[in-house]
Amino acid sequence: MRRNIVAVIAVCAALAIGLALGAGPLNRDNTAKAATTPTITRDDSALRAEAQEGDDFASAVGPALLKGRLAGQHVALVVLPGADDDTVTALGDGVEAAGGDVTSTLTLAGSSLDSGSRTLVDTLGVQLSKQLKSGVRKSDTTYVRFGEMVGLSVGTASGHGGELGTDQQTARASLTTAKLATETGGKTSAPLVLLVLGDDQSVDSGILAAFVEGVATNVHGVVVTGSAGSGADGDLKALRDELAAAAADHPVATVDGDDTAIGQTVAVLALVRQITGGGGSFGASGVDGFQPLA
Repeated sequence: MRRNIVAVIAVCAALAIGLALGAGPLNRDNTAKAATTPTITRDDSALRAEAQEGDDFASAVGPALLKGRLAGQHVALVVLPGADDDTVTALGDGVEAAGGDVTSTLTLAGSSLDSGSRTLVDTLGVQLSKQLKSGVRKSDTTYVRFGEMVGLSVGTASGHGGELGTDQQTARASLTTAKLATETGGKTSAPLVLLVLGDDQSVDSGILAAFVEGVATNVHGVVVTGSAGSGADGDLKALRDELAAAAADHPVATVDGDDTAIGQTVAVLALVRQITGGGGSFGASGVDGFQPLA
């Protein structure tokens, strides 16, 4: 079964690379050979059909592949502005199919990562850094502190979830009262966080990287997902570049293609890997391969 899914993933990855090359340098017009080289028309509909077959296969075998891999694990979803509702639901379903428990979903407000809200975010962060015993540091920058608030409100740096403590509840209430986020779910903290980027959003890469760094400070493991397009040329790609340059103390895993069944399966496998730590960049545009191998 594992060999089958890996084979399909490899095929889809190859298709993605082929499409990218077809639109890139290898597709340059060569007038010198135009007279002797026959024109080859790509059957895009056939390629799309093959990709859909791979996605259908992943939908069919994904639950069996993931079964029990997150047994006993608590996972919180942090949803950025613009994330597709169906994608978020599918990712949550994947966690549950793997035996995990989605403890809460924190959805950030549309303006939360906009520089226009910097004053509000900064003021709240400074206040909480004075009020809380730990978890939010005044010495950190504005959006690192914001990430710390979010991570603290849903997660725990230990390997096991439990009832939210006083500081965690205060951080959550502060975020929702300030209308920087809305929250659904229970009062259990999660060591693992699945952070879903918005589709076709454009967040300043420095702000996004600082925010993710802050979240990772207060939880055991973080996986950031984005659409296939975001991984090729969008927020996820920019985040990956920032993370690679920063070499942060808290490894973060990234997965592109969360708008596909295969990508959603890979996202859950990345969460499994985060139980023991390690980070990594996965998906069709991931530098560490399409999926975690361990």
